[in-house]
Amino acid sequence: MEELKNLLKKFGKINNDFLFDGCKNCEENSCIYHYIKLDDGKIYPRNNTCFGREETCHDCNILNKEGNYHHFGCDMEICPLCKKQLISCNCIIEGIFKS
Repeated sequence: MEELKNLLKKFGKINNDFLFDGCKNCEENSCIYHYIKLDDGKIYPRNNTCFGREETCHDCNILNKEGNYHHFGCDMEICPLCKKQLISCNCIIEGIFKS
C-alpha cells in the first residue's frame, strides 16, 4: 500500500494529508471503501459501474459485476467528478472512506 501511495503522490494524485487506513492484503471481491474525498472538499460515492468483460478485473481482481467497487488504485476506476479514469485525471484525491 505504501508503494501505491508513494507513486500516486509522485504524480500529484494525492497530497500529504491523504486519509486512508489501507487495504492490507484485502481478499474481498469488492472494495469495502465506498467513498472518496476530492480536492474540491466534497465526499463522493465511488463509481461502481465500470467493468471489463472478464469474470474478474484485469488490474485489481474484483468480481466484475455492477455494484462492486474496484480496489483503490485500480486503472478501471472512474472519477466521480470528471468521469475520466481516476488514476490519470486531474482531480486530486484527499481520502478514501468506508462510510
